[in-house]
Amino acid sequence: MGFEGMMKELNLCFPRAAVLTAVWAVLPAFGSLFFRLAFGTPVGGSWSFAEATLQLPGWIGLFLPFAAFAGGLAAGEKSRRKCLGVVGIASAVLAYILLAFVSPSVQPIPPAVAALEAETGLKIAPSIPPNLVARRAAVREDPPEQFSFSIDRPLERPPNWLTFLIHNPAVLAIFAILAVFLGQQVGFLTSGLSPPWRQNTRWGIGLLTSIAFFVAVMVGEDWVRADPSHSGILGAWVPLLVPLVELAFLAPSVRRSRNRLHVPAHPVS
Repeated sequence: MGFEGMMKELNLCFPRAAVLTAVWAVLPAFGSLFFRLAFGTPVGGSWSFAEATLQLPGWIGLFLPFAAFAGGLAAGEKSRRKCLGVVGIASAVLAYILLAFVSPSVQPIPPAVAALEAETGLKIAPSIPPNLVARRAAVREDPPEQFSFSIDRPLERPPNWLTFLIHNPAVLAIFAILAVFLGQQVGFLTSGLSPPWRQNTRWGIGLLTSIAFFVAVMVGEDWVRADPSHSGILGAWVPLLVPLVELAFLAPSVRRSRNRLHVPAHPVS
C-alpha cells in the first residue's frame, strides 16, 4: 500500500475510532464528576465544583485506555495495523500525559509538603515522574526509621512504591495500545453474530477485559505496598499479562477465520 492509500485508510478509520474512544473516556469522567458532587468523596466530606473539576484530567486519563477498546471496534474489522497503531499510540500518549503530568500538576499542594520543600530544597510536588525519581533518590540516600504513606510525609514513602508510581502511567498507556488491537480482533470474531448477540458479546468481552486488568493493577498495587522489598516494576507491569494473554488466545482464531474467508467456494483444480 502506497502513501496515498495509507492516508485514505487513516481518513476512513481514524476519525470514527478517535471519536468513539473520546466519547467513552469523557462520558464516564463527567459521570464521576457529577457523582462526586452529588454524593461526596469515598472518605467522607464533599468537593466544591472547582475541586471536583481538578479531578477531570486524571479521570479522563484513567478511562481513556479502557475506552480504546471501543476505538478498536470502531476502526473496522478490515483496518490494517497501521491505522490501529495510530489510534492506539494517540490514545496512549494522551493518557500518559494526562496521568503522569497534567493530573498531578493541577492538584493543590498540601501545606506540609510546601513546608518540606522549603526546608529541604527538594522539588517534591507535583508528583510528576521527574519529581518522583528525585524523591526516590532522596529516600534511598537517607531512609527514614519507618516508612509511611501519609500525604504529609512524602519523603517517607517506600522506594518500591515510588517506583510503582513512576511506572504505572506508562503501563496504562501501553494497555491503551493493546486494547485497540483487542477491540479490532473481537470485532472481527463477532461480526457473524446477529446484531443483539454481537453487541452484547462485544460489550461483555470489553467489560470483562477492563475489569480483569483493573483488578490486576489493584492486586499489583496492594502487593507493592505490602512490603518494601517487593519489586515496584514487577507490580506495575505484570497486569499487562491480561491483555497479552487475551491477544495470544484470540490471534489464532482470527487467523483461522480470515483464512476461511479467503478460501474459494469452488476451488479450481
